[in-house]
Amino acid sequence: GRVITKDDMKKCIAYWKENVSEMEDPSGKKRDVCCEPCSIPCCTCEWCYEYVSNLPRDNPFDKDDPRCTAEWLEIYEKHKKLREKQIHNYKTFYGPVRNGTLCRAAGCRRVFGRRGCIFCTEGWCDGPDSSCSSKKRVEPAPPFKYRDIDDENDASVVLQKVLGDPPLNVAYRRWRWDEENQLQMVENPPLLPAQ
Repeated sequence: GRVITKDDMKKCIAYWKENVSEMEDPSGKKRDVCCEPCSIPCCTCEWCYEYVSNLPRDNPFDKDDPRCTAEWLEIYEKHKKLREKQIHNYKTFYGPVRNGTLCRAAGCRRVFGRRGCIFCTEGWCDGPDSSCSSKKRVEPAPPFKYRDIDDENDASVVLQKVLGDPPLNVAYRRWRWDEENQLQMVENPPLLPAQ
């Protein structure tokens, strides 16, 4: 129901990077894992990433060689800069944040968490009062018991914060936490009264 331009998408991505993504602030926005801080350290494989997966590429030609054109040198320079950027991102974000502990690499949050492979999107694991069977087809999924940065910054939230309310034919119905840390069903924008 909402038309999104390329510029709108860039604004949404910029908002996500500044406010939600762990890459911009690995410590401050670090997602919790069940057993942390009592977790098992895990090899981040930084050395392998730098020296096996991303080997440097050296120019095979001398600068005096006629085959070594300005375009040829530019290609190698671009590759060098891209390699350095990827290695920096891996060492500061992906390695320690995503693979720094056994739980992050292959357990709890990654496999059994809300964004994992083995989980119930309807909140069944949080208790019988929010099981899949209690949800009707038109209702939003029951909420989880605990607040989570991902749940509070889903696509609908980012779109509203960056681009404003959706068209009148679209309404978001979500469970949201209020200032008093209580869950409430929120419809945004509110439905207009019947004419």
